[in-house]
Amino acid sequence: MEAQDNKTIEVPRGNTKEDIKARESIISDVYRRWYEANPSKAVFNANLNDSINVRYLSITETIRHAAKNFLSTLAVLQLDIILKSAYQVGEPSPIKKGIKNQSDFSK
Repeated sequence: MEAQDNKTIEVPRGNTKEDIKARESIISDVYRRWYEANPSKAVFNANLNDSINVRYLSITETIRHAAKNFLSTLAVLQLDIILKSAYQVGEPSPIKKGIKNQSDFSK
C-alpha cells in the first residue's frame, strides 16, 4: 500500500500517544488511497498465480498493531509491494476449526 501520489510521508518515530495516533492516521490514509485504486481489494501475485485478498478486518487490526512501532508502520506502507512479491514457503497449515476469531478467514 504505497503512497499513490509519490508524496513523501513523514512518519513520526516516537512512542507518545500523539505519535501512535499520527501513525494510525497515516496507515489509514494510505490504505484508503490504495482501496480507491484497487476496489476489488485484491493484489495479483505472479509467483502464486493468484490474487491475494486484503480484508477490511485485517487492515483494521493491522492499523492498531503496526502503529505502535515505527518499523512496523514502514512495513505496512510497503504492503502492496510485499503482497505482489510474496511466494509460498512450505505447505499451508490446515484451517483451524472451532476457533471463533479465525472463522471469517476460512470463507
